[in-house]
Amino acid sequence: MKRILVQAGHMPPLQRHHETQTGAPGEAKLVADIQRALVGLLEEDENFDPLPMPGRITPDSVRVDGAVFLHADGVSAASARGFSLGFPDVAVNRRLAELIAAEIEKLPGRPPRRPNNNTADMAQYYGFGHVATAGPEVLIEHGFVTNPDEHAWLKGNVKQLAHAEHRALRRFFGLGSGQPPADTGKRPPRDAGHRVSRIAACAGRTR
Repeated sequence: MKRILVQAGHMPPLQRHHETQTGAPGEAKLVADIQRALVGLLEEDENFDPLPMPGRITPDSVRVDGAVFLHADGVSAASARGFSLGFPDVAVNRRLAELIAAEIEKLPGRPPRRPNNNTADMAQYYGFGHVATAGPEVLIEHGFVTNPDEHAWLKGNVKQLAHAEHRALRRFFGLGSGQPPADTGKRPPRDAGHRVSRIAACAGRTR
């Protein structure tokens, strides 16, 4: 079973020394929704053990088999658009990034793809330094929440984005075509209440 850290960037509590990085308006809500959907898919897949995280990653140097860090972009120009991937530029990260991009590009109406690591900060994201893994670490900038049309598409396709990322993880770990296997009865799906409470607990909240 592969343990996968799934961070919702800018979800409180925030990482120490990064408390002012609250994201563009609407970003935290969007990526929290994608996190919830992706964690749910991973929990229902007997091959994965998801570890949801807010902005603050604890414990430091948490050991996992892979990590995805969920974000969205925001700039002053409302016309800016596109999704992109960031990662320390080594083969294991590049491979998962390309698989994620390939799955997102299958979605009708999705944002155009921008270059990998198109800013220096993307390859140096703080989260990479708080995860201990020999597996992949990829930052996903899903699109621009400051572009009204793109933000609307992202909000309307949360489940589709989560499925794309789930398929990419399955392909990376050699689990067939990316589609989850038929229910074997080995790991009964957890209900939505369990997923919500687990994510809330990681974010330091209770329900």
